[in-house]
Amino acid sequence: MFYGAAFDEFNREWQGIASEEQTEPTSHKEEQEIPPDYTKMSMQERVRQLPPPTEDTSQEFEAYKNRMRYGAAKMKSIRYKMSVYDEFLEELEARKKYHMADRVQGNEAEREGKNNFDDHTISAIIKSADMV
Repeated sequence: MFYGAAFDEFNREWQGIASEEQTEPTSHKEEQEIPPDYTKMSMQERVRQLPPPTEDTSQEFEAYKNRMRYGAAKMKSIRYKMSVYDEFLEELEARKKYHMADRVQGNEAEREGKNNFDDHTISAIIKSADMV
């Protein structure tokens, strides 16, 4: 009987038929999204991937500690806490600048598409500027 079960399993693998037990865990793993490892990324990479910062600095700091895997054991030293907080502030400012630049570029693109003057008005403005 043991040989029959082993043969049956071998036969299924040989024919490419996966058993239900084998396919279920792999599909479950595919559904779970693996979060990126921010500790191995440069600040520029992190800034590009992270959403715009919120106004709540304490909430952002907690998210930073979780993202960078700073646990309670690592945060015991005051000096270490301050260096982590300095790194956090640097990243926060970079995120603000990056996302502000995106908004400004988006506004400029919108403005470039809108022109409230017709061709006649533009040519009159140019002529009057030439006269001065």
